Amino acid sequence: MPVLVPGRPVEQREPVLVVQNRFEPGVHRFSLVVVDDSGIESEPDVIAVTLRRALVIEPVRPPIVDTRIDVPVRPPIDPVIVNPVIRPRGAVRKGKKHGPE
Repeated sequence: MPVLVPGRPVEQREPVLVVQNRFEPGVHRFSLVVVDDSGIESEPDVIAVTLRRALVIEPVRPPIVDTRIDVPVRPPIDPVIVNPVIRPRGAVRKGKKHGPE
């Protein structure tokens, strides 16, 4: 890739020119002259390119909103101790009968 130097022409056969320059912000003028196979030159075509310094803006972040719902704190419940009663299989239960009569 060529480096453009003011006042020094760049000659090439390809229709696209890629350069290595890092231009400073400002107005830069470029001139293009085309030469055909017979050596006939075109009139210069001049273009002015304006370069501006890039302005980088931090993305706007939405505000942090507390979305928790305040739930009343209930006092702890006293544990209930249950003593399981184990009966042998087939033993008759005393008290209320369950099921069809």
